[in-house]
Amino acid sequence: MVEVAAASEEVVAEAFRLGYGTVAFEERMDVSELGKKGSHWKARFDGIVRDYDTPLSSDLRLVHRLTIVLSGPRLELPSKAALFDVVAVEPRDEAAFARACAHDDVDLVSLNAVAVLRRAPVLQARKRGAFFELCYGRGQERLRHLVALAARLADASYGRGIVLSSGAADPRRQHAPTDAANLAANLGFTSMPEDLLAHCAERRRDRRRLHSLHHKNLTWVDPRSLGIPSLFVAVAEKHDKDDVKDKDKDDPAPPPAAR
Repeated sequence: MVEVAAASEEVVAEAFRLGYGTVAFEERMDVSELGKKGSHWKARFDGIVRDYDTPLSSDLRLVHRLTIVLSGPRLELPSKAALFDVVAVEPRDEAAFARACAHDDVDLVSLNAVAVLRRAPVLQARKRGAFFELCYGRGQERLRHLVALAARLADASYGRGIVLSSGAADPRRQHAPTDAANLAANLGFTSMPEDLLAHCAERRRDRRRLHSLHHKNLTWVDPRSLGIPSLFVAVAEKHDKDDVKDKDKDDPAPPPAAR
């Protein structure tokens, strides 16, 4: 199971204790702060990774998430955004919502304060593979609002591409994986965090793919050699298997010799 919005180190620890195998540590900031902050991002994240880098936790995966709080239609992601495994936008108005849905580098649109959910931008986001997030762990008032928001989003997206996460800074608001899945079902959709991370892995692989000319062929560089987090090793291994399948198609086995 995956928790895609752990807003503090304590929530990360609680998520692992509750049984989540993959947790996204979230850095939140306003769009105006994007060009001013960033030097501490990787150091802070690496420190948390070191806390869990033991033989006993080899099956745990921690990924790094950036959440941008956006008002208005202007969004230009700096190069620092490439440091993150998941790029999310929390729009505060309809113009910001439309921009987040259309931006190619936004993996996740986190819905908390959008008054109108128009179907066209929702379908545009889904067409390019982006997902939508609902958070249950930001207080009772937000939880009441969550029911109505979930119904509108499920209608606009036909119940697809939705992720339910805690988004809580307080670990006491964290739900166990089974409880979170049941809450999503009661809200009328199936949470799809694994599919979200697979989409993020593919986008990052496309962005960070390095090519070299060798006999006029493009050579794909294994992300494991680039120090990409363990989440993306699975994508690399899938790529290896696909290469073997493609090679088998290109070089079929010779027919049996005639007797």
